[in-house]
Amino acid sequence: MSVYNDIRLRITVCQKGKLDVERDVLRTVLGEAQTISSRAGRAEPTDEDVLATLKKSKEGVEQNLLLIKKACPETDKMQDEIEIYNRFLPHYAELEYIIDFLKQEPHKTALDTASSDGQATGIAMKVLKQQRLPVLGKDVSVAVKKVRDDAKAYRDLLAKAVEDPKDEISKIT
Repeated sequence: MSVYNDIRLRITVCQKGKLDVERDVLRTVLGEAQTISSRAGRAEPTDEDVLATLKKSKEGVEQNLLLIKKACPETDKMQDEIEIYNRFLPHYAELEYIIDFLKQEPHKTALDTASSDGQATGIAMKVLKQQRLPVLGKDVSVAVKKVRDDAKAYRDLLAKAVEDPKDEISKIT
C-alpha cells in the first residue's frame, strides 16, 4: 500500500477518533502532495511526492519549534505534529553506520579504486540500495569522502614508511 493511501486511511481513523490535530496535519500534507502531483500532470501523488511533503513540513515545524520553544505554549502541539510526520517518514541509517558499512570489504576496495568521489558515491548508493538500507544521499556522499580520505591517508603513511622505515613504522604500530 502506498504512503498516500496509508495517510488517507489514517485520516479516516482520526475523524472517527476525534484526533483533530493529526487529521488536520495529514489533510494539509495530502493537499500539498496533490498540488505537486497536479502540477506534474499526474492524477494521484506518488510516494515521492508525499514523502517530500512530509519531510518539508516536518523541517518547517522543527525550525519554528526551535525559534519559539521558550516563548510559546504551543510547542507541545508542534512536537505532536513532528511525531505525526515521523510515523510516515522512512527512518534513515545514521552516518556512522554508513561509514562502518562502507569500510568493510569489498565495498572499501570498490570505493578506493573509483576514479572520483562522484563515481564512488554512485557505487556506494548502488550497494546500499541492494542491501535495502534507507539512506540520505548527502550522508552517503560524506561517508564516501571519509572512507576514501582514510584509505588515502593510510596509503600515504605506508609510502612514507617505505621511504623512511624507522621513523614511520612507529606511527603505524
